[in-house]
Amino acid sequence: MNTVDRSVALVDAAMRRRFHFVPFYPDREPISEVLASVCADDEQWIAALVSAVNVELREDLGSRDHQLGASHFIQTLRTEEGFQQVWEHTIEPLIEDQMFGHEEGLEKYRWESVRHRHASIVGQTEPDALGTDVDTPDGSTP
Repeated sequence: MNTVDRSVALVDAAMRRRFHFVPFYPDREPISEVLASVCADDEQWIAALVSAVNVELREDLGSRDHQLGASHFIQTLRTEEGFQQVWEHTIEPLIEDQMFGHEEGLEKYRWESVRHRHASIVGQTEPDALGTDVDTPDGSTP
């Protein structure tokens, strides 16, 4: 059961009385390494980025229940463009639902904000003072 979805609270309570529950959180074994295990060497940034955002989500929303699972990124093109597409069409709407009533924090989780904040993980380019792209593989500012 998803502990975030309270619309099925009565069914959830009935199930919990009858069955043993084992939590599977994206930041704990055995789930924590699933995404990294399916990513090629040049795709490991995806697992690192999801992990970094999950730390932020736990801090901002106060619960492990709001973390992003690996399944969003396993059956997709694992390039920056593929990741961005999943982020904008799947992750952002999910986070919008989780942050309902706290819209001021939502901008932090828009793709461009996440990409900028974690540029060292994404390992792409950062604009210099003139607005041209400069390679910064270590994430440092030129």
